[in-house]
Amino acid sequence: MTSATITSKGQLTLPKAMREHLKLREGDRVEFVTVGRDVRLVPRNRPVDTLYGRLSAYAKPDTTLQDYDAAIGAGISAHLDSDDLEEEPRGT
Repeated sequence: MTSATITSKGQLTLPKAMREHLKLREGDRVEFVTVGRDVRLVPRNRPVDTLYGRLSAYAKPDTTLQDYDAAIGAGISAHLDSDDLEEEPRGT
């Protein structure tokens, strides 16, 4: 297990082994995401093209862009009609 100590200014140094494992370099951004009582460190240094094909298992044959637009619109409408508007957005 790797650990780090928080300074009096609230800063910490991510150990070299973790930086190398996550392929982080100077200037890269990370996000802290809470999951229950745990916190996950999520690298935000991946190029967008690494996402290509990640959702292909969910694709439906013969679906058009108009079908996707309609589904997105329906999802937004359902969200706006729900009582969850008082909740704080995730990841903030």
